[in-house]
Parts: sequence; structure tokens; C-alpha cells
Amino acid sequence: MLGLIFSKTDKFSNNVLLSFEKIVTLEKHYSKFDYDVLTCKEYDKIYVITCNNRDLPFLNDLDTLLQEFDININVLIFVSRHEMTNPRPMFTIHTPGNWSKATVGGLDYKVSISHPCLLSNIFRYMYNMVKECNELSNFTCEIEATHHGPSLDKPSIFIEVGSTENEWCNKNCIELMTRLIVNVIENFEDYCQCRYPVAISIGDLHYVTIKDYVIEGRIDLGHVVPKYVDINENIVKMSIERNYVKPKIGIIHWKSLKREIRDLVVNVLNNYGLEIWKRK
Repeated sequence: MLGLIFSKTDKFSNNVLLSFEKIVTLEKHYSKFDYDVLTCKEYDKIYVITCNNRDLPFLNDLDTLLQEFDININVLIFVSRHEMTNPRPMFTIHTPGNWSKATVGGLDYKVSISHPCLLSNIFRYMYNMVKECNELSNFTCEIEATHHGPSLDKPSIFIEVGSTENEWCNKNCIELMTRLIVNVIENFEDYCQCRYPVAISIGDLHYVTIKDYVIEGRIDLGHVVPKYVDINENIVKMSIERNYVKPKIGIIHWKSLKREIRDLVVNVLNNYGLEIWKRK
């Protein structure tokens, strides 16, 4: 069962929701707090959850909400706007959660569960869609490191478009995201299949430099711990354990980490039996 999460305070998220509502019939199933839980007449294996008053990174009570509804949702996909200091047009995807203190939603030192196979398969499809769309030739497709809230105990993925209102209201972006969502719904079981070895990445940039590994089918990518995090043993363990599918590979960005941190990371990865790829 798939849960699609939208926020009405998020311009892009709400625009995609309105677009989605034009092609499906949504019926209110339950309301609680500032959430509406909707069923879809055309697709019986999804729930659509809308939040009326908060941005998506701050929905840390979703776990409680789903338990109260007794809804067995396997995966949560958040449709969100993307923001950055130096804005540029892009589609992004990442797992939510915090490696350190929570500054944008979620809980301190807790990341959500990553779904490496679903995330990687969505990224590949999204990458090709954007590449083939002439109207979006100035857009890039990126995988981001794990960051911001919420910190949930269910596999969770953020799919975003950024990085200004121009993109959040762009008709082509909205239509592409809507088509992507429909494709994921209609082929959900296939999207969830692991086709390649699952890897975690430690010490990369925020916008990961190994997206080609995913595009080329060398790996399915789970948690990404960026180099700006104060990496310790607990963080490395969490990056391994908080994956829906057990990782087989640990990619270490060798020159990004101090020697003592590299030694710590290698020791933990060895203890978990992961194959180590050293990326210079």
C-alpha cells in the first residue's frame, strides 16, 4: 500500500495535487488533526494524505496518524517544493531525516527508513522523463543526501521540484510530476524491486556525485551521509540499519573525510560485512 503525501501550504505540492485530482476521483476517508486521508476510486492500493496547515518536513506525527487509522501503508512518497540558497531549476529525490540536530522538522539524530530500490527506480524514470522533455531542457535531475524532516519509521521518499516559484508553478513540471506519480502507482510492485546491489554513501556532497552509478545500474542507493555531517559510529550504523533493504556496499568518499573518520567508517562497514568502495 502506497501513501502519497501533499501539503496545501506548499505551492508545488498543492499544484500537483490539483493536477492529480483532474484525472482521478478522490474521496475523503478520514480527517484528524490538520490531515485529510483520501481514497482513490481508480487505484485501490493507495491513500492520498493532505496536510492543510504545515509544510511536509514537519509532519512527524504521520506515524501516529497511520497507527490510529490502522492503515497498512508500506511506503510514503512526499511531493514537495525544493529550495536552495542559489536557486536553479531541478528535480530532486532523497530520503528524509536528520543526522544531527533537527533544524527543519523531524527529530534530532534520527533518519527515516530509506527504500533504496524504489528511490533509485523512481530517479531513473524521472531522469529519463526530464531528459526527453524539450520544455525542461534547462533542468537537472539530482539525488540529495538524507536531510530534513520528518523522521519516520516507514520507508519515506521526497520527490521535489525547485527552486523558485517559477518552477513550482511551471505547467510542464506539474504535468511531468503528475505523470510520474501515476506511473509509480500503476507499476508500484515493479518499482519496489531491487535490480542492483544496494549501497550507502558516506562523505559525498549534498547533491551526490554518484548519481551516474544509479543511472547506469551499478547500484541502488540508500542513505547518503554528506561530508558536512559530524560523522560518528552511531551515524554510520544508522545509515546501514535504517534501510528497507540491507545494503551490500559502503561507498566512502575517501578524500572528503579525515583519516580518523575514514578508519572509523571502514571499521563499522567491515563489522556489518559490507563491501567497501573507495571513491577518490
